Parts: sequence; structure tokens; C-alpha cells
Amino acid sequence: MMRISVSLVEPGAVLAKPVYDGRGSILLARGVQLTSGYLQRLKDLAIQSIYIESPFGDLIDYENALSEPVFVEVMKNTRHLVKMLASPRVDRDLSSAKKSVEMIVEELVRNRGTLLDLSALHDYDEYTYSHCVSVCVLSIIIGMHAGLRREELALLGMGALLHDIGKTRIPAEITKKPGKLTAEEYAIMQQHTRFGYDLLRKNSSLLSAHVAFQHQEKYDGTGYPRGVKGGDIHLFGRIAAVADVYDALTSRRPYRQPLPGHKAYEYIWSQSGAYFDPAMVRHFCGTVAIYPNGSLIELCNGKKGLVVKQNAGWPLRPVVCVMEDNRVVEIIDLMDEAQTNLVIVA
Repeated sequence: MMRISVSLVEPGAVLAKPVYDGRGSILLARGVQLTSGYLQRLKDLAIQSIYIESPFGDLIDYENALSEPVFVEVMKNTRHLVKMLASPRVDRDLSSAKKSVEMIVEELVRNRGTLLDLSALHDYDEYTYSHCVSVCVLSIIIGMHAGLRREELALLGMGALLHDIGKTRIPAEITKKPGKLTAEEYAIMQQHTRFGYDLLRKNSSLLSAHVAFQHQEKYDGTGYPRGVKGGDIHLFGRIAAVADVYDALTSRRPYRQPLPGHKAYEYIWSQSGAYFDPAMVRHFCGTVAIYPNGSLIELCNGKKGLVVKQNAGWPLRPVVCVMEDNRVVEIIDLMDEAQTNLVIVA
């Protein structure tokens, strides 16, 4: 099997893995032959990529820091949790959130050293919930690289999973507006950090609440809600700021297409020391598969192929299977000294 962008799939291709919706229910089962109607439906649901049967699939290593079963279960829990927290009820049980975060921490610690294919977490049709989970997962991985203990990772993960929960207190015509917000609307939107802080402070840990409160702060002091800078921003807030922006940039939204991973990666680097803590940027850069396994790429010498394996800590230098006329020509490890002149350009 191979993983491929939905936009590149032709009718007649056969699904190698099921496609899920945001509720964790199967939209299309394994073995389904894709029609133009099915493909259009997947595009309408903003599902970015799928697994299809391929003669080259056996060459590809699909190991990910977070497995699909864990992600599907966490998505189910998160969907229920966000709806529950958006209700006016006073008693709020966060046990499902704690369970989800514990599952994620356990899996990520077990798979320490494996790069995260964040794009695989985007293959679901509900951005609100997949964004929560993606920011949680990425924050925990950055926290691991920063040397946080497991109990600290759990608190960070809880805050990251619910970092945007304050948006449930913002009018939907603002949170779901497809275009640019007016100055007045933006001022209202900024209140979501305080709403989220109040909600988590009352129902969870104060440290977790700081993620909701400070994930929009910028390292140079130009963020909100308080405009604090540098080390005055809690470590959890500095971590979540990187995770939040990277996931948002690489996700499809109604008003824009997702940025390719390498473009979002370059943006994060460019804002190191400005928007983001340079130390957290360095930790981030060794965690995410910029060119996920199964990606179609082009090298600077004009050769095209598939990414088949990641090199831990070097997301821009994976192992590539070069193809010509639908056949394998060679396998190139971009970490080999002999290949230092080769880079991926598209």
C-alpha cells in the first residue's frame, strides 16, 4: 500500500486502509474501489490523503509516533469532551481527557525516536477536533525533547488538548468566519484565551490552564492576551505556540489550502526568536516528518520518487525510492555522505 494525496488519486484505485470521520466511524472500508463520487466526497470533507493498494507499498515504512487506533479513540473522546465543555453545565468530568492524554503519552514514550507524521492526523473530516489532538500530540513530543517528566507531559498534554476550548464562548459567526476578521471581531476572538484559562483552572490543573491562556503569546512580546515575552511566558505556553501554529498552517481550512510541511517548517524557523522560543523551535525540528513516508517528491537533479523511510532527527533527509516509468530505479538515503548534494525541491 501507499499513502497519497486525495487530489492525486484516480478513479479505480483500491483503498488499502479504511477512511474514518471525526467520530471515529468508518466512512469507506478497506477494499473499496474508489469512484469519482467517492473521491469528490473525500475532498468535500477536507480529507487530505488516503492509503491505496500499490505495487511499491511494501517498500514504504509506515511507522508513526502515534498509531491510528490510539488516534481514532482519542478523537472520539475529544469530540465528546469539547461538546460537554461547551455546555452550560457546572459539573464537568475531565476523566476522558485525562485518559486520552495518558494514552498519548504512553504511546509517544514507547515510540520515542520515531518521527511524527502529523499529516496522517489530518485525514479526518472535523478540523476542530483533529486540531486539538494534533496540537496535544506535537506539544507532548516537543516536551519530551525538552526533557519534561511524564507527569509534566500529562499536564502539558491536558492543556494542549483543550488549548482552544475558550472558543466555545465566542460567537460562531466569528470562529467560523471564512474571511479576515475585523478589528472588533479580532478583539472578541482574543478573549478565548481568558475563557479557556478560567474553564481549565476551575476543572483541571493551573499548569494546564496556562496553555490555554498563553498559547497566543509571542516570544518577542507582540502576542496576546498580556503581551509578555521570553521567559515570562510559561514553558507550556512556549511549547504549545509552536505546535498550534505548525498544525494550523498544515491543515486545510475553508479559506485556504494547507501549506506543505517544508513550507510550514521554514516559517517556524524564520520566526525563531520572534514569535517562538528558539529552544522550542530546535526541539520541534527533530520531531516531525516533513516529507511523510509515501510522499511523492522531486529531487534537485530532476529525479522523482517516493519517500520510504525517515532518518530520526533529520526530517529533511529521508530515504527516497527513485522511480522511472513506474518502476524502481534506485533507493537513495539522503543522509549518505555521497548524497549531500541532493535535496528535495518539491
